[in-house]
Amino acid sequence: MKNEKLSLVSVGLKYDDDIVIARQRARQIAKLLDFNSIVQIQIATAVSEIARNVIQYANFGRVEFYIDSSSILDYLMIRISDVGTGIKNIDEILRENYKSKTGMGIGIKGSKLLMDYFHIESVPGEGTTVIMGKRLQKNRRIKNADIKRILLELHNLGPINAYDEIKEQNQELIDLLNSVTKQKFELEKLNRELLDKERGIQSLYKELQERANQLEELLKLKTKFIYYITHEFKTPISSILYLVNLIVSDNGGKLTEEQEKQIGLIRSAAENLLDLANELLDLAKSETGNLKIEPRYFNLSELFSSLRGIFHVLNTNRDVDLNFNFSDDIPAIYNDMDKIMQILKNLIVNALKFTKKGNISVETTMERDKNRVVFRVIDTGIGIPESMKSKIFNDYTQIGKSSFNSVRGTGLGLSISKKFAILLGGDLVLEKSEPGKGSTFVFWVPINYNGNITQSKRD
Repeated sequence: MKNEKLSLVSVGLKYDDDIVIARQRARQIAKLLDFNSIVQIQIATAVSEIARNVIQYANFGRVEFYIDSSSILDYLMIRISDVGTGIKNIDEILRENYKSKTGMGIGIKGSKLLMDYFHIESVPGEGTTVIMGKRLQKNRRIKNADIKRILLELHNLGPINAYDEIKEQNQELIDLLNSVTKQKFELEKLNRELLDKERGIQSLYKELQERANQLEELLKLKTKFIYYITHEFKTPISSILYLVNLIVSDNGGKLTEEQEKQIGLIRSAAENLLDLANELLDLAKSETGNLKIEPRYFNLSELFSSLRGIFHVLNTNRDVDLNFNFSDDIPAIYNDMDKIMQILKNLIVNALKFTKKGNISVETTMERDKNRVVFRVIDTGIGIPESMKSKIFNDYTQIGKSSFNSVRGTGLGLSISKKFAILLGGDLVLEKSEPGKGSTFVFWVPINYNGNITQSKRD
């Protein structure tokens, strides 16, 4: 602190009563400077503790009160000095782990904690000086006129009475005890409430754990049911398809046009049921984490050759052209070809359902900077309404029944395809779609599957 002082009063310290007088002056000055009651007690207590040390160890000293306005904020400063024997081990006393045998260390350390500024100097054989400060509240600045007013009010308070100060101190202690007692009751009430809440939370947690276990069991049962029912479906469906193909291949022109139409409907229904069974099985595997990735090296020509063979049979609408386009410079891909083919198959089947005429194109490009292969399935179909775009990858979501195709989907194709794409290390998104003009779906996979992809990953 710089030596810019506005002096207030001073009190001599020689007798025990002087400790009480110094405390009373400290409290009065703090009150006149608009410190609240708690801070008044802190200042008065710090002054009385240091004054007690002076009487006990030095026999004589002085307390000076002044305002220091040298910094940005004004401070009430108290300088307590004596001409006693000094303190030899002052550095040791100020350490946190120091244990006092006489009480001096407790008073000094306690006063330091109560004040905003604390400095002590002690020279053995010459005496000790303690300077303490408390920052004025609400950024208050003190002027000479304020000093005059404070001095006048201190004068009007009359002679200092040690009895009155002890009475005031006792009242402060009573108020403090009442406050502590009230806080104790409030803490006990709060602890009871916290204990009740903790018990409630434990009960809820136990209930949630039980529900989680039940849901896990239900998921297992659902999965078992799906496995069972799909396998039970697939056997008779496969038999129906075998018999239909046998009838068609052996009819030798004996079937009428109406009979061929009816058999075609039987085949279409059986194929749809088989697709449904396979999709449900894939969904169950993805939910339980049982889908396995079997990566191998393959070329796009091999992939598209298989797809051409599949859709040569499936694409019965001759008004829709299906084209596969890819660049010859795309290298061999190390990934799960079967699942990539299933994703493309699902996207193409969806496009065929909602494209009455026009074309469906599968385009493939290589993004070398990201080391991935990008597939685009573009159709000229009916498009997807704006309200459905955020839902199409949810399980069992159906866009609706087209006006030219009586077959309604299961609502699982896009959902499973997205799960597959993520599992392969990539993703599937709707790039664009406009009602009446068609849709473009994009999915990509790394050209080299690294084996560190989990089913919960999102790009």
